[in-house]
Amino acid sequence: MHPILLRRIDEQHSRRHKRKIINFDRFASLKWSLTIPFTYDPNNETAHTDSQKEIIREAMTVWEENTCLRFLELTSDEAAAMTSEYIFITARSSGCYSYVGRTKIAQDLNLHSACFSMTALGTIVHEMGHAIGLFHEHVRSDRDLYVTVDLDSTKQGFEGNFIQPDAGMTTNHEVPYDYGSVMHYRAVAFSVDGTTPTILTNDPLYQGTIGQRWQLSFNDALIVNKAYCADGLAPPYCTEPEPPEMDVCGGTVILTEENPRTLEVKSPNEYPSFYKPFTRCNWLIEAPPGYLIQFQFIPKESFVGQFGMYTTDLPCSSSSKQCFDFVEIKYDANDFGTTGPRFCCSGEPTAVVTSVTNRALVLFRSYLQFFILIGFQMDVSIAVGNVRH
Repeated sequence: MHPILLRRIDEQHSRRHKRKIINFDRFASLKWSLTIPFTYDPNNETAHTDSQKEIIREAMTVWEENTCLRFLELTSDEAAAMTSEYIFITARSSGCYSYVGRTKIAQDLNLHSACFSMTALGTIVHEMGHAIGLFHEHVRSDRDLYVTVDLDSTKQGFEGNFIQPDAGMTTNHEVPYDYGSVMHYRAVAFSVDGTTPTILTNDPLYQGTIGQRWQLSFNDALIVNKAYCADGLAPPYCTEPEPPEMDVCGGTVILTEENPRTLEVKSPNEYPSFYKPFTRCNWLIEAPPGYLIQFQFIPKESFVGQFGMYTTDLPCSSSSKQCFDFVEIKYDANDFGTTGPRFCCSGEPTAVVTSVTNRALVLFRSYLQFFILIGFQMDVSIAVGNVRH
């Protein structure tokens, strides 16, 4: 694990590097599940008051109402049994700070009494942003296009708060720079005299925008959802299929005991005609509780053998092939964030895939303009003889 990511971010005393959000593709161990457990320090001398806990819970609600993340409170005994991988909310020292992303130990999120000022809610939302995996806005890779940092006006020893990390450590997920981000420093952050700006917006109109601690910005929620929401599901709650960008395709498919089968999961543009490039389709398949779902590819009537999506190598049996266009089956609803098996090439696959639960997700992606093929059609049904009680 990168040493910088092991460091905590202390808003009052930090000397470490920070940026927008962890690149979870490279640092997967720092990514939480969609439900983040937490507990409070049971030590009476460092415990939060009930009114402070109410503000903390309200800050969690802000994240819950705008993203796919949820927070689950543990009792002290439950936390002790886990030993690690939960947020440990404490007030045992001065400062407002958190580690960035998930750690393999009980993760301190310190909220001293000084954190409960007039902007307490926004401050705690900010610190929880760090725990989720967010770095600061003003050290993004593109920040020089939007702000100018004056290190000469920064307190000695605190320059690291404005240094951009190495490329690849974090990602912006194509979310624009946001002066109004709750993760942005104010103009005089770590100023040598408290009045000389350390951050100047390149567009002076935005100078009064930076540093707000009142609310989560739209882009704050957007980048978290992009980082945590499984491919194929739509923000903010990641429970519904992402809408298509071109052809009308995808949606939620409900299987019932009366209607246990569908043939409507197929590439758009009237399969078996050629599908269009740059197409994204997502189907969320649901069966009644206790049932599993079975997937198998079928040829179109009178078009036997018509299956095809572009791959890099032929024959299709080649172990070196890479799917450029593909249909993907996420058959484990316990972890939609993990990539499922992808099918491409020509000749319908013979594999029969069975879901782990009564929910599954099917994705269709076409990325290349000059190599479009016939596409696919799938037989999706309640799995016979695989009922889980």
